[in-house]
Amino acid sequence: MTSLFTVFMTIHLFSVAVPFIRRVLVLGADTASRLLIAYALLFMACMLLYGKLADIVGQKRLLTLEMLLFLLESSLIMSSHSFSGLLLARMLQGIGDSNVNHLSISKYSFSRNRGKSLQHGIP
Repeated sequence: MTSLFTVFMTIHLFSVAVPFIRRVLVLGADTASRLLIAYALLFMACMLLYGKLADIVGQKRLLTLEMLLFLLESSLIMSSHSFSGLLLARMLQGIGDSNVNHLSISKYSFSRNRGKSLQHGIP
């Protein structure tokens, strides 16, 4: 669940930072909103792919790989000084974060802990 928490923190903290990024990079509101839209579109689209990939590779390996990618993507975002670099890093982050979201949800939805994910408390 810690990995899912980092995904949600990434989404919300970046949303708060968009006005500052907009001022620093001198962007319009429509251009700055592309940073959020690019993340969300790739996040949703790639969730479909990770289910099959987790069956082939294994959930533990895929989650470990994603946490390493998350560090790389976050450092790319922090070190980018242009809109195009920031947009590319944010798109990569959307692709990687959809893996964490999918694996965290499937861990509780399709196991003996199913009741925890549905908030029923019934194992």
